[in-house]
Amino acid sequence: MITTTTMEMEMEIRKKRNMGLLTRLCLVLLSK
Repeated sequence: MITTTTMEMEMEIRKKRNMGLLTRLCLVLLSK
C-alpha cells in the first residue's frame, strides 16, 4: 500500500515538473 502511494506521488510530481518545463520552454520561445 505505502509503495503504491509513493509511486503515485512521484508520478504526479514528475507530471507537474514536466508541465512546468514545457510552459517555461513555450514562454522562452514566445519571448524570442
